Amino acid sequence: MDDMRLQSGATVRVQPGIRHPGLHIPLDGWHGRITDMQQFDDGDVYTAVAWDSHTLHAMPPELIRYCCDVQWEWRGWVFTPDQLTPAPPRDSAADAAQAVADIVAKLKPLPGDSQPTLDTMRPLLLDVIEWEEGVDEEDPEFFDVALFLDVLRIADADRQPVHDALAGGLAAYYRQQYGTYRYGKRPYSLIPHKLTSAPVFGHAALAVLAHPTISPESKQTIAYFACQTADPFARDHMPYGLISFVSFLAGQHALTLELFRGVMLALELANGRPQFAGWSLPHAAQLSAWLLAHPHMPRPEKLWWLWHIGVNLDGQYFAKIGKVIIPAWLREPTLSPATRRELATAWAQQTPGVGVPPPNWRLMQATFTGDLEMAEAIAAEMELEAQLRVDETDILDDLSKTPHIPPIPDHHGPGDDPVGFLQMMMGLRFGAHTRPPAYVCSLAMAALAEMGEEVVG
Repeated sequence: MDDMRLQSGATVRVQPGIRHPGLHIPLDGWHGRITDMQQFDDGDVYTAVAWDSHTLHAMPPELIRYCCDVQWEWRGWVFTPDQLTPAPPRDSAADAAQAVADIVAKLKPLPGDSQPTLDTMRPLLLDVIEWEEGVDEEDPEFFDVALFLDVLRIADADRQPVHDALAGGLAAYYRQQYGTYRYGKRPYSLIPHKLTSAPVFGHAALAVLAHPTISPESKQTIAYFACQTADPFARDHMPYGLISFVSFLAGQHALTLELFRGVMLALELANGRPQFAGWSLPHAAQLSAWLLAHPHMPRPEKLWWLWHIGVNLDGQYFAKIGKVIIPAWLREPTLSPATRRELATAWAQQTPGVGVPPPNWRLMQATFTGDLEMAEAIAAEMELEAQLRVDETDILDDLSKTPHIPPIPDHHGPGDDPVGFLQMMMGLRFGAHTRPPAYVCSLAMAALAEMGEEVVG
């Protein structure tokens, strides 16, 4: 229809066949008044319509509550001009405003003290535009929330809170990227096509860990799942906040030494900076307590991990963590005075490592330096041949029982991403010496002074 026939204040009716893109319910015959019209840079015109009192009173209360819960506008919607047709008024604007007030008073939804405009509806509008432009019918990547919850056996009581948290974490990702909740605080409709990316999934899984009512069992399951998505040899397969998931598992007494070593190695192989993105002080405290108290970790390896984490707590954000946990380590009574002195001296003198890295780390170092004899010796120490001697039939049977859910990567080795693998190998950046931040050196020197040691930096 001719855009000139639509103007602010005009009464319109929604054309047949038009559905709400988020709710997928038919809007045929819904009436309202135009409150705003804008032309976007691409020339498209969008029209904001506020529902009249008849439409508002006909809306089911459950629908309004749902819209409020997912941060969607319920008092109106946005249309293109061809989706509307002029209609005679059925009430006054004052009647519609009173209907909104009555609904707010009765249902206590998120209050709205002004009529809807394109600005108030923009988060969902952008959500829909991105959805429509980003969907590829032939793209097999699709994060199925129901399948995700089923395969992980998430308890019924946790299923909706987990879904809510995933949406909230996705919103947090967009806020980090753009400085605002670009698509609303819980963009549920973007989950299927955005959580297939492991970095984005990391944001969503962190929100699960922070949710106040989700059970510890469900949080542990999802934290472990997030760790399994880590694949440093494939593009976009390292979840944001990866170290936070092993930290949470450590705090729940559910972290194995093997998983810790594997995740920390993946962080180094991915060569991401900062390596510990998304780590918070509470999670750092959980991992620190686990590391210090671990009964089966050899002392040389424990010493090396403390040194390694300390030298990588660089930058203003991570310095806030380091300034809390490093002094605690250098005063930790469960560490012998000799261990604390050795650690502080290495930091103060910027020694390229102290203690002994774990076997998987040493194997990778030998591989990168081309020391095949050393690599074979470490592989024998780790009994890799026995670990890799598995029945292919058992593997295929197990896979058939566990449907593939993105963002789980297909672990077929570096052949899946030969360019990335070669770039990594040719760079020979694994395990490169990192100088400790200046504040770490200062903390170490202060600790040595307390021990009565004098160190020349």
